Amino acid sequence: MIVLTPIATAQTTRRLLQELKLSPNKSLGQNFLISTPVAKRIEQAAQIKDSGHVLEIGPGLGALSEILAEKAGALTLLELDGRLYLHLSRLFADNPTVEVINGDALSFHYTAYATARKWREYQVVANLPYNITSVLVQNLLLNGGPWHSLTLMVQQEVAQKLLSAHFGEAEGPLALLLQYYGLGKMLFTVPPASFFPAPQIDSAVVQVIRHPQPPFAVADAEMFWRFLNAAFSHRRKTLVNSLNDHFGNGGGFWRQALLSCGLTENRRAEQLSLHEYGALFALPQVQEYLL
Repeated sequence: MIVLTPIATAQTTRRLLQELKLSPNKSLGQNFLISTPVAKRIEQAAQIKDSGHVLEIGPGLGALSEILAEKAGALTLLELDGRLYLHLSRLFADNPTVEVINGDALSFHYTAYATARKWREYQVVANLPYNITSVLVQNLLLNGGPWHSLTLMVQQEVAQKLLSAHFGEAEGPLALLLQYYGLGKMLFTVPPASFFPAPQIDSAVVQVIRHPQPPFAVADAEMFWRFLNAAFSHRRKTLVNSLNDHFGNGGGFWRQALLSCGLTENRRAEQLSLHEYGALFALPQVQEYLL
């Protein structure tokens, strides 16, 4: 297959789609990047280490992949669409440093994959479909294995929610989980015209650099995530009532738990910091009850 590079242009994208007899799949959230400057800016922002290992989620036609392949020591492309998988396999057939996998990012075994390849760490780069962003970010944080950084293009509104715990009150449990695992920042915004088809909203590139060590230890990361989810399960209720509704054991139990951490019983989920949640979760009586 002859491809006129760069792929991240409107002309090349339309030509490739025509040759492959494809149209963007709305159910898969396919919006193809058609801006070479944006693709190069994402690659530069990722700060790929020399001979580093990179996993790109949702490479599509390979607009960003061809740029990443020039820098990465090993590049893995994880693509759900079988037709695009075949295209990418042909595109990188002569590049031994690129592996193309036809798989679902939501069920992919990141830890096992990294372990099998003896990766001590790797970097994730992705242009995420808007409809799976939150679930996929959660999966990467909890089950992503030894990732060093996440450089993600997401819906701008979602980006602001993901980073909200860094700049004040968390807008949801995922913002706190992200803050627990790494330092997040918004790098730049991307206008709709940078994609085909053009979405109706702006996008943003965010980056999470993993903490060398978590800010505090948790006995069970999955349970801590459930604990955060329970806290935000009823936005109009106090934290005491939300936790009791989800886990039970009586309002008095949770009221006393908050008081033991120096927290008033009328606090709501968004009013607690990550460290306050960590202290509450770590209470011996809470640990004994939940674990």
